[in-house]
Amino acid sequence: KPPAASTVQPVTPAGTPTLKLWAGDSNYHLPEGDLKGSLDLPRIIETIQKSGLDFVFFTPAVKSRFYEDQSALETTLQKWREQRQFLETIPDPKPLFLPGLEYVDKNNGSVSLLFLDLPLLLADLRAQNFRQSPQLFFYSSKAFGALLSINTPFATSVKLPVDAPDRYT
Repeated sequence: KPPAASTVQPVTPAGTPTLKLWAGDSNYHLPEGDLKGSLDLPRIIETIQKSGLDFVFFTPAVKSRFYEDQSALETTLQKWREQRQFLETIPDPKPLFLPGLEYVDKNNGSVSLLFLDLPLLLADLRAQNFRQSPQLFFYSSKAFGALLSINTPFATSVKLPVDAPDRYT
């Protein structure tokens, strides 16, 4: 019979550094508003700190194929830059703020592109390439260091609770 889990002691080789588990949110949105004045910054920071988060990916939502319309593309880039500039003005102590983007497709769900530097991606690649091949946006994002995380894989909501014969009680 194996020993109880509480009596098993982990074996750590000598000289091994202590590891820390970091907690974070990979799909955080700032409330809508003026980044220069109307946001309640102390409340936002307090909420993040009270939740015990060490890092937060700020992922402004963009509509699918935003790059197909020049005006939408420029607006998206401007909002992305403004948000990054705003986050850099927040004084320490603060959680680690990381860049990202949430790509929202009403027919297919949403994907977070974590670590994505959108202006860098678009400075190197022309949006017209994405128009011709939409999947290229995701492949290129990955090539530029983004990590893709599926948020909502279904555009059609599933009724909860799921009714099935082997449902947990």
